[in-house]
Amino acid sequence: MSSRKILTALAAAAAFAVAGCGDDEKKAESAPAATTSSSAAELAEQAEKSTTPVKANSPEASWAKQLCTGLADEATQLQPPDTKSPDPKAAQKELIRFFTDVTDQLEGQQKVIKAVGAPPEAAQLAGWKKAQSELADTEEKVAKIRQGLRSQDFSTAAAAAKNMEQLGKDFAVLNEYLGPVATLKKDKGLEAAIQNEPACAQVS
Repeated sequence: MSSRKILTALAAAAAFAVAGCGDDEKKAESAPAATTSSSAAELAEQAEKSTTPVKANSPEASWAKQLCTGLADEATQLQPPDTKSPDPKAAQKELIRFFTDVTDQLEGQQKVIKAVGAPPEAAQLAGWKKAQSELADTEEKVAKIRQGLRSQDFSTAAAAAKNMEQLGKDFAVLNEYLGPVATLKKDKGLEAAIQNEPACAQVS
């Protein structure tokens, strides 16, 4: 699954968390989906407008293709939490299941980046290391949310509503993260190669 689709699924889960046991007013105030979707859409629009040329056989182009192909192969479809059940315990299980899937996906992306290795030029190492660091940090935050869900009280609707409200707030820290490809694209030495590699568009 692309980073943009992961964010969309996260946003859907956040909206579910806020809506699951809260009233309509809290739902409107707390759901973070709009910010996430907007940021992802802007990234996609920028990618489509790019006409920067790059040699297909350059070291950077070969590296970008290997990386993004690996990320695409690792990707799986994430299923947002099922919102149909009114049972707080069922909602808890669905959220834990979802965050487990997201954590697995982010861990898989980290393995791919490490397996592909550093980009061709030493000057590009900083961006590569930053991409790994941000990805690991995001995975840790998602795992922390999942762990919190396992220990929280969902025995009643009132208890669940309190925890759901906090969960919605926790998503604010994830809204601006657009994935490792977006981070790498900020590196001037890799930007053109990533912009022009079709596999990178699939996982951006």
